[in-house]
Amino acid sequence: MKHFLLLSISILFFFFADAQKIAGKVVQMSDSEPIPFATVAVSGSTLGVVCDFEGNFSLDVSKPQTYKTLAVTCVGYKELKLDLKTVLGNEKLILKLEAEGVDIDEVVVEEKSLLPYTVVKKAIVAIPQNYPDRAYNYTFAYTNTDKFNNAPDRTTGAQLKLYDSKGYHKENVLKDFESINYKTSSFKRNFAVSDLESGMIHADDLLENDLARHSCNILNISKIDNFDFVIVKEIQFEGEAVWQLHFETKSLGLLGTGTYDSKTFSGELYIKKSDYAVVYAKTELTANAFSGLTGNLSAVGNSLLENLKSYKKTAEVHYKKQGSRYIPSSITSVYEFFYIQNEKNQLTKRSSELKLSESKLTQPEVIKNRTYFEYSAQK
Repeated sequence: MKHFLLLSISILFFFFADAQKIAGKVVQMSDSEPIPFATVAVSGSTLGVVCDFEGNFSLDVSKPQTYKTLAVTCVGYKELKLDLKTVLGNEKLILKLEAEGVDIDEVVVEEKSLLPYTVVKKAIVAIPQNYPDRAYNYTFAYTNTDKFNNAPDRTTGAQLKLYDSKGYHKENVLKDFESINYKTSSFKRNFAVSDLESGMIHADDLLENDLARHSCNILNISKIDNFDFVIVKEIQFEGEAVWQLHFETKSLGLLGTGTYDSKTFSGELYIKKSDYAVVYAKTELTANAFSGLTGNLSAVGNSLLENLKSYKKTAEVHYKKQGSRYIPSSITSVYEFFYIQNEKNQLTKRSSELKLSESKLTQPEVIKNRTYFEYSAQK
């Protein structure tokens, strides 16, 4: 038994002493962009690894394996095979995969189509590092203006203090909703509150546009295949190099757009090249009926809902960097409601904004409820 143990130890020592490492990165042949989750394996063996999101890999290879072939594979690319002996001991390998296609034109199309998905996936994975990853407070200046065809504009202003107990960790729609509460103060209105609708606060309909925070939107890894992405161009945005991406979807529905009766959903994302932070997002939604997944399900009065023909919503969110994190500097939305009243086509427009005035990313004040209605306001 003693001799067997010594022999086993000797064999293991020989194996590890003789093992050599190969390491490096798998990238696209066209532009050297990393290919996440490619497989690097020794053919005819059980030895292999999957690359990380940056295309990096590391593999320990024993001497008996050195006469085999190293195979690099990934869906959408041609397989790359290398003589293992030629790369053994190299820890700075750059392995380039060619997009799979029938001819040159098809290869170019395939390569272009893969890059925007890679960029968006990296932006999603980087959210916990780029945005607050623990409880925080935001204080916003809230404004809401309703414009009617034949009535004076109604404007509400207030201060809104938000508390998020989880930080920017996407779980699911319900948990995201439950972890955020807010309170309001310093109300001013140019009209008297006469009913429940006129006293409503429409902050939820704004907050759901913080795409980096909430699960019900395009920045969700489980929904990314429902969208078509195109990199429009690379531009300078507020002094930083960003990818400008356009997106749209034909897979319309409640979980992707926030409403049951969507007709179209599209928009733009600006993603920084240096750290994959989303610094600007714009969405445009058209629908036949009004509903909100995380909002308070309130349009401009019940009579409007009963006669609503369609509506259009345009939303924008800007993010700014504070220390090492990005936070929303402003969130805006514009609703245009088209409806019939007295046998005539009517339009009501709601413009809302949350503009950041203060943030507290450590030791935040805990808020336990949401303010949906405020009656006591100055006229």
